[in-house]
Amino acid sequence: MNYQTSALLFYSGKIFAGVLLCLFLGFFGITAPAFYLLFVGLIIPLFISLRLHSLKERGVVMLPANNSEWIVYVNGIPVREARNTLSNPGFFSIDRARLFFASAAGVKCCVQLASIILLVQQVSEAPGWLYLAAAIALGWMGYSLWQSTRALQSVLTRQWLIQSRDSASGSQWYFGYYDASGKATAALDSVLKL
Repeated sequence: MNYQTSALLFYSGKIFAGVLLCLFLGFFGITAPAFYLLFVGLIIPLFISLRLHSLKERGVVMLPANNSEWIVYVNGIPVREARNTLSNPGFFSIDRARLFFASAAGVKCCVQLASIILLVQQVSEAPGWLYLAAAIALGWMGYSLWQSTRALQSVLTRQWLIQSRDSASGSQWYFGYYDASGKATAALDSVLKL
């Protein structure tokens, strides 16, 4: 049983610091980090989830069930709820998995690059004392772009890990993983990472 006593925003210090940085810079007219958080943190994951759901309905993707029980405190009253989190999908062919993850990583890289270009353009018109906060945001966004580019490169050059699993019905499904410094990371987790 898992317990939630505060908003999910406060469970990750990095995300909370990023939101505070976006609010600070947005107050002075630099909105590129907020654009980045909105698209990479909300819109892209939403479209990926919708796409995976439609592919699952057509039977070309298997989404392993990942259910968990939670107790959420709403105004001090414990409420029991079941959550189903999105986990790494299995595809009916390796090429289909490669196409999906290459497309998702490519879109993410384009949005990240557009955010960085927008940030540089907005900072060039901002007062000089905002450069430090903008440099922190640029470093964060640049590092994330570097990770996404590495993931895209590993998919395009076929240097990622493929695991095959058999389902109960006897069909074979292929799951993609990235080799991040000797540790296998689910391809979906890498695509959805901020």
